[in-house]
Amino acid sequence: MYLLKSIAIAFSLYSKIPMPKFEWNPKDMRYTMCFFPLISIPIALLVLLWFYLCQWLHIHSFLFACILTAIPVLVTGGIHLDGYCDTVDALSSRQPREKKLEILKDPHCGAFAVIRLCTYFLAYFCVAFCIRFSPRVGLCWTLALVLERGLSGLAVAAF
Repeated sequence: MYLLKSIAIAFSLYSKIPMPKFEWNPKDMRYTMCFFPLISIPIALLVLLWFYLCQWLHIHSFLFACILTAIPVLVTGGIHLDGYCDTVDALSSRQPREKKLEILKDPHCGAFAVIRLCTYFLAYFCVAFCIRFSPRVGLCWTLALVLERGLSGLAVAAF
């Protein structure tokens, strides 16, 4: 039962998908990061659904790329982008370690974070716009989503 609770906690923390409410305890949270890659599954299903819907309705690749870029953010609520922005602000500050740690805790978004976030979305959009999607490419895209979250979970466990 605690594994199911760990899955629910992972989805509660790292996605906007509604989960059943229950009291969290340390035993339930022990394996939460192990289930972090599972959040890629609803993202991947939405990506594949969007791909097939665009094929069926002959939707232009520009709109396809726009929605494809938005799907991971809409499912996760942007939690991964928040950490990315904090990290960019801290590393771009060129301050001593103590000041960088303060910047990481600061809830405000700095100019470097905005610049890098715009660059990130532009690059993601360009890849989504330029790539010629097929079921095989969709599968690779899906596996990349799972792999990136798996490596993220591994990094948290290792570091």
